[in-house]
Amino acid sequence: MEELKQKLKIEIREADISESQLIANIIQEAAECMENGSWFVADDEEFVKKHTGGLKAGLGFVLLAFGEKEKGKKKAAGYLVVRFPGEEKDNLASYIEGGARMKTAKMETAHMESVAVCPEFRGNRIQRWLLMEAEELIKRERPGIRHLMATVHPDNLGSMRTFLKLGYKAIARDKKYGGLDRNIMYKKI
Repeated sequence: MEELKQKLKIEIREADISESQLIANIIQEAAECMENGSWFVADDEEFVKKHTGGLKAGLGFVLLAFGEKEKGKKKAAGYLVVRFPGEEKDNLASYIEGGARMKTAKMETAHMESVAVCPEFRGNRIQRWLLMEAEELIKRERPGIRHLMATVHPDNLGSMRTFLKLGYKAIARDKKYGGLDRNIMYKKI
């Protein structure tokens, strides 16, 4: 897989706050061309800014993927927002833990919050690479995180396959984001 990444000249790195507008453009493009509008809930630029540059101690971080479209010319290919929800009421840890451990589980949870790949780069495993890179960063920089959570629309088979191949399990189905069906995905690290 690393070979394909090198062949396609895919680069993944933590986003800088100055790239918030670039990420907002990717979000808008993804939302406009999504097969089904309920599959993707678009975050705004403020949400992205709030999570940019906070890997070690902040609310989260954002990864950007770049690919080569023309010889030597890099173009944004996708993004991933990772959020450390802590005590927020929407922390998905409530699906995995109950009772006395709930407070601890909340502090040990990261959400793979939002991910999208630009249409011209789809089919090249970029979503998978973004998620894998995020996991590695979390393991290295935030070793207290034990639970990875995400939500995926049940009919979004591409995203479901990606999460399942990476070891996530669908542990529940619920309404999220104003009543939209979502599978609650979980992976223990």
